Amino acid sequence: MTTLVLTVALAVGSGLAMAFAGGAARGVRLVLAGVVAVGTLCAVLATLFGDAMPSDWIPQQAMFAAALAVCGGHLASRAVLEVVDSDGALAVDSLLPGGSWIGALERLAVFVCLVAGLPEGVAVVLAVKALGRYPELKVNQSSLVDGSVDRSAVGERFIIGTLVSVLWAGACAYLLLGQPAAPLVLR
Repeated sequence: MTTLVLTVALAVGSGLAMAFAGGAARGVRLVLAGVVAVGTLCAVLATLFGDAMPSDWIPQQAMFAAALAVCGGHLASRAVLEVVDSDGALAVDSLLPGGSWIGALERLAVFVCLVAGLPEGVAVVLAVKALGRYPELKVNQSSLVDGSVDRSAVGERFIIGTLVSVLWAGACAYLLLGQPAAPLVLR
């Protein structure tokens, strides 16, 4: 039951933070992301060492774990990218337009694939994302944005954001599954 309580609180908190903390100072966003990350780690540990979830609560747990995957993953990936890009050279969102929406859909798709017991679906999601972004990530000698940002650095940002998103969605799926190899069957 601890896992359910933590998941609900984290899903609601990360959703509110995602909605209202976009314009907050960098430090505030990092603290919010840290709180959500530590809370999610505690929920994963509660899943690992706690009691089994009562079967009548699984649909609610699934809904909140999916919300945590999407909203909390946004906070986590933004925080990691802010730490990696500490000088602000890549902070321009126009380098990869639509990244927040693509990331949210990616986390939701990865979460659903893992919960449904279709891990090969994760490979399909990542392949579609990579192929869709390929023209923007293609590096050539004259590919500088505003004369200052190397496109290969944009590729690094893409890879880091994708890895953080996939890891986050996997952790949220684990909250629901309780063990990594068993698919969830909702009745």
